[in-house]
Amino acid sequence: MTKKYFRYLMKQSLPLFLMISGFELLFAFDFINIEALPMVLTAMSLIIPFVFQFWQFRRKAAYTYGALPIRRETLILVRFGVILFLVLVPACLLLFVVAVRENLSFAAMTALLLNECGGLLLMTSVNLFILSCCRSAVEGMIALAGAIMLPIAIVNDGTEILSRHLLFDNRSFMPEFFSPWQYAFNRMSEDFDPLFTAGIIRINGNWIEFGIVFLISVAALLLTLRISLRQRNEDVGRNFQSKLILPIFLSVYSFLLMLNCTSDISGYRSQPFKVLLLIVIYFGGMMLYRQSKKVSLKQILGFLVLGLTAWGINQGIHTLCYRVQVQQIEKISEVDMIFLQYNEPRGEGVNPVCRADIESVHDAAVLNEIRKDMRSELDEFYQNHDFNTQTMDISEAAKSLDVYAFAGNMAYHKTISLESLSDDKVVQLFYNQNLPEGCLPQ
Repeated sequence: MTKKYFRYLMKQSLPLFLMISGFELLFAFDFINIEALPMVLTAMSLIIPFVFQFWQFRRKAAYTYGALPIRRETLILVRFGVILFLVLVPACLLLFVVAVRENLSFAAMTALLLNECGGLLLMTSVNLFILSCCRSAVEGMIALAGAIMLPIAIVNDGTEILSRHLLFDNRSFMPEFFSPWQYAFNRMSEDFDPLFTAGIIRINGNWIEFGIVFLISVAALLLTLRISLRQRNEDVGRNFQSKLILPIFLSVYSFLLMLNCTSDISGYRSQPFKVLLLIVIYFGGMMLYRQSKKVSLKQILGFLVLGLTAWGINQGIHTLCYRVQVQQIEKISEVDMIFLQYNEPRGEGVNPVCRADIESVHDAAVLNEIRKDMRSELDEFYQNHDFNTQTMDISEAAKSLDVYAFAGNMAYHKTISLESLSDDKVVQLFYNQNLPEGCLPQ
């Protein structure tokens, strides 16, 4: 019976397989812009699992499949196999055609197949795991959207919050393996980038990385199987029955928004819109989850706990960032500098009369002056929380000098009036360069 069901499922999937293969091969022959290929492959890893797992979201279909003379474990594994077949095999055919067209070596073709199939396997497995935790199609769509956007929201909010606490450090980060979708998409984009730009194609395979991706994918499939075996047909089709989906996403997204609202540093004040959005997301989502218009005391306490925790974390980040930047300023032993001189009041369309770029400045007097100014601005910034680093009205300065200093990950900017600070060590460094005649002091 198992073989018959497998043959039946493959026969039913054949038109879909031919349609997917034909559509993806259009990219190989340049009928469709190949730049969209990574996005299309990523979409396939989302759509196909959702379509084939849809039977778990319909009560009638769940009872029908449950009545088949096949073990439930075998039924689920067969469907997993068909899903992976529809995702991976058309992609492999496409990659093979691309490799032949571009005259790739066997090693490069193997590396290309490993990279792309590893990424697709990872995304498909994680998507199946997320869908297995859901009981309805609506819940499945919310879970997939929430899971895909969550790593991006964490990185963007984290970078924005840190930028409010770090006056001179403007780094941003996006760990490559932080999101399986981001990782796979980046891998595909990197491999196909030479095809976009007609550059030299160099594709390297990493067996250790592929092994890690494969193990994570297998673990996700095993968890999916375990969860699917425990599902009850009575719960199928009921919205928001899973305790792991909506409550967790609501709490995490609300907490991120609270962190954003309570990072009240350097003029970034909490806006009423953000607070209103936070209340709507948290309490509206909880009402939707509990299918009730009432707000419980437990929900209110949970909301307050999240808010206090976010405020406390921001206070800790505030103190830690101050200490880190003080240490970084004291360790500055070399800076790269850019000078822009203006000889008229600043306004729209006013360009600098000259520019000087100086690399690897080690002058002790200049470094001491920069460190002193940075420390002064840093102290005022952390004491007032609303300090404007521009200490003069540049529109009133007929002659001014914009100074940019870069030391590692730190960036410092200051506008100096040449009329009042002509003896400044930084200004003297500028005028000691080989400058055009218009830059010399009048």
